Formats: sequence, structure tokens, C-alpha cells
Amino acid sequence: MQRFCDGSGTCQPGATSSCSPYACDQNGTVCLTSCTGTSDCEGTNICISTVCQPPLPDGDPCTTDAHCNSGICQDDDGVCCNVDCLGQCESCLTGDTGGTTGTCAAVTAGTDPAVECAAATGPCGPDGTGCNGSPTDPHCNGAPCDCDEQ
Repeated sequence: MQRFCDGSGTCQPGATSSCSPYACDQNGTVCLTSCTGTSDCEGTNICISTVCQPPLPDGDPCTTDAHCNSGICQDDDGVCCNVDCLGQCESCLTGDTGGTTGTCAAVTAGTDPAVECAAATGPCGPDGTGCNGSPTDPHCNGAPCDCDEQ
């Protein structure tokens, strides 16, 4: 439910002026025009760089999970992603996968955009496989390193 400042010290439903996407100030008399945190925002809006706005869709640039509608800001890629893209040869970027930015997928076969497979026997495979050449890598099944599917 949207809240409104009625000018007499309280925020009430159905008054004359909507504060959305911002909340009323602490005194309930003035609509905020910037934010320092999500509590300064109305409803499901969040505070990003002092602006209340809806959470970001998959594919939009982000710096923290809280900014994304999916709740996942992919650290390596810097975009909101549909799922946590944790595989060594996975990405949420179109340039790496040929798919849609914001959708986790295996990187294009034969490439290594994050230079994660440099010490391995070859670049990333078509199914998101890859390893770093170390027998302790979770994608390896022992020395010499052979890549396993994730």
C-alpha cells in the first residue's frame, strides 16, 4: 500500500500526495526525494545510488545482490543473473556465451574469456567444463588433470 504525506505530521493511505517511490520523512510531513537506504523507499523499491527504484532485472549492471530482482549480482560479470553462475567456464554475459546477458550459460566452446583454463590441457568445453591444471581443482579427477563435467 502506498503511503501519502498529508502535511499535518502523518503519512496516511489515500491522502493527497503520493511519496512513491520514496517514503515520508521521519516526521511524516514531507516526501523524501533521495535515499540513503531502502527504508527511505516505499513498497518494493530499493535505494541504489541515492535513488529509489524497482530492483534491477537480469542483465542490468549491479554491484550487490540486494540490487537485483533475482537476488544475484554475479561478481565476476557485474550483472544481475538469473542463477548463481559459479562454474569455472560459465558466464552471464552475452559476449562470453552467445546467449542472453543475465542468463547463466556455458561459455562458448574453445574459448576462455576469464583466463581460468590457462594452465589446463585446453580451453572450456561445450558443456561448461574446464579446469585449472591442479589436481585439487574441483573440476579435476587427479593428476594429470582431466576435466570433469560440473
